[in-house]
Amino acid sequence: MQIAFTVHDFRTGTNVDVLLRARADTPLGVVADALATAVRASRGTSARASPRPSLTLAGHGRPLSPTLPLARSPLIEGAVVFLDAPSARRASGAGLVHLMVTAGPDAGVIHPLPVGEHTVGSAPDSAILLAGPATDEPVLTVRVTADGSCSVAPGPGTSAVEWDQAGGAGSIVASVRTPSMALRLLRPAPVTPLALPSTTVPGRLDVNRPPRLRPPQRASTFALPAAPQEPRRAPVPVLATFLPLLAAVAMAAVLHTLYVLLFAVLGPLNLILSVVSGRRRDRREFREATARHRRLRDEVEHAAQAALEVECAERHAEQPDPASLFATA
Repeated sequence: MQIAFTVHDFRTGTNVDVLLRARADTPLGVVADALATAVRASRGTSARASPRPSLTLAGHGRPLSPTLPLARSPLIEGAVVFLDAPSARRASGAGLVHLMVTAGPDAGVIHPLPVGEHTVGSAPDSAILLAGPATDEPVLTVRVTADGSCSVAPGPGTSAVEWDQAGGAGSIVASVRTPSMALRLLRPAPVTPLALPSTTVPGRLDVNRPPRLRPPQRASTFALPAAPQEPRRAPVPVLATFLPLLAAVAMAAVLHTLYVLLFAVLGPLNLILSVVSGRRRDRREFREATARHRRLRDEVEHAAQAALEVECAERHAEQPDPASLFATA
């Protein structure tokens, strides 16, 4: 069988396009020895530095088995193969949440996170080791519980935005940005294989991809309600209060009776009661308006957040990051 693919040698840091002709039952260990001899000999590098070269398919964290026959291996036409790639440090076990490197060094690597606490960073003792200069503090700490929920604690210089924890398979849990890379936490979703091994030509794939329909453009407008204004103090009607008082004093002087002065007391008393009652009514209406404003504001913010999550999911599906492409491939 004949396969054309690209080999990236981690020892020399070079890419070489290779046309491989071999029998279908050739073990991958023999293929790796031949590739190391051919690639490194063309660069003037000795191929005996590694006792047995390893082959790692791009997007896979573990080397391919050297005893696997070529026809049954995932090595296909147009693939990218790493020669003597360093082993990736990943969390062991089935992941309830996937940590995907979407941009920066190691873009495309997917780390499954099982139940427990995981420190993420470039420090040597990190559970998930990221590429980049070594640091003492982890850039991120992720705690995954048995029910699938997780909490994110960003480290120094790291920003994290947590999304809806109640989302289903394929939903984004959090987006994380570090000074050198971008990460995304999401719940794994089953991927429908679009490519199957060809039944007619060994080493090739038969691809059947449904038509990709672009989602309709959404014009969403969200307006926050205006905040209620504090009630203004009403002016005290001093003149209207003292006029009846002066009239009662004049009547008492004309009629020569002191009982008329009792009506003079009603003016200031009515003034005090009116001012107190009005201010209590204004405070009560302001509290009701404030509660109504907060409720409407929360509804608008929740609707805007939901629309943002839908738009991010659509944009991510339309233009996936390297990690999503590797997961689909």
